[in-house]
Amino acid sequence: MDNSAKNGLGQEIRAVRVNTVRSWPVRSTHGSMQLAQRFRDFALREARGNSPLYQQRALDIAEDPAVLAVIAELPTGKQQPNLVLAAARAHGASADSYPDFRHH
Repeated sequence: MDNSAKNGLGQEIRAVRVNTVRSWPVRSTHGSMQLAQRFRDFALREARGNSPLYQQRALDIAEDPAVLAVIAELPTGKQQPNLVLAAARAHGASADSYPDFRHH
């Protein structure tokens, strides 16, 4: 199945399934700790009171080194929690549970 599409600028974009992270090396680095903190901050400052689902998923991601490793591979501007969560939902990630969300 081809997971590519074109964005509004005609550039090809590809969907990446999060369940591929199982084979990725997970490193505990200062950068991944900063990324985890970014997701925690988003959960507590932006999603709290606005989106219980995004709040919980951001907290879940902040505690998941494998998913953080995948997000860390994205360009810095694409690592924003709201973009990551919206992209995951747009590609059919489950809202029912974090394991379902994570393995989509």
